[in-house]
Amino acid sequence: MPHKVSLAQIDAAVKAGNISEASRLVQLGVSQQMDFQGRHVFYANVLFASMPWREVSALLPSGTNLFQTTGWINSVLKGRPLDVNNNPIPWFTYPAIDFLESILDPHWNIFEWGSGNSTKWWSKKCASVTAVESNPAWHGEVSNSLPANAKVVLAVDKETYTHTICNYPDVVFDLVVVDGDHRNECVEACLGVLPESGIVVFDNSDRHTYDSGILNLQEAGFFRIDFWGLIPSYAYRNCTSVFFRNPELLKRAPLPSKHVSNLGFSCEQSIARLTGKIKD
Repeated sequence: MPHKVSLAQIDAAVKAGNISEASRLVQLGVSQQMDFQGRHVFYANVLFASMPWREVSALLPSGTNLFQTTGWINSVLKGRPLDVNNNPIPWFTYPAIDFLESILDPHWNIFEWGSGNSTKWWSKKCASVTAVESNPAWHGEVSNSLPANAKVVLAVDKETYTHTICNYPDVVFDLVVVDGDHRNECVEACLGVLPESGIVVFDNSDRHTYDSGILNLQEAGFFRIDFWGLIPSYAYRNCTSVFFRNPELLKRAPLPSKHVSNLGFSCEQSIARLTGKIKD
């Protein structure tokens, strides 16, 4: 009869870097129907981390294992959204990240409700990023690691939080990210300041409590594209929606074969490089 597994044993194996042993203990815990005390996703990630990813990649054409090239494995191991080179990426669906990378303009000014790795990602690709955060501890952590063109404002109460975007009358925000608290109210606030060409990125748009915010954007004349797919660090798919009024936006993207992304090359792009048909 196998001994009863404890969470302390699993955590000790993870802390020691013995992922294979941690995985064995998690599997044993599942068979014993143990109480994972709300940490189910973390322990699921332990199982993913223990898979023979190096051997999987070795069996595929070089650079085509999307779990590796997107940074998903790295994100699982690190517990936050990163690409394969440890660069920060947003906690959006991977298809949404690819789309945004294909249309973004380095001259854009970005506003975010919610902050984190996405703030750092935008700061490397656009002119400025202004984010608002309601969690004091997280605000402090993010603020201490931002470049000069990015800032995070702390706003704890709902009114101040949702209306922070109105405090910058001299800044035209080209893209607004709705990915924090009070998302339906944030949509109402952004509608008063967004230019006609403005874009809204609404994360977790598949959550039914956000239906009114999404309908509000559509009633204001925005088109919507839903990007369903896998997200960094987790083994399930979400939906990130992008809203825009001017369909000319869709003409900004380069040819798919020319697309460059933090998420790496596609299978066809990788093979073209391997065969010398396309040079880096």
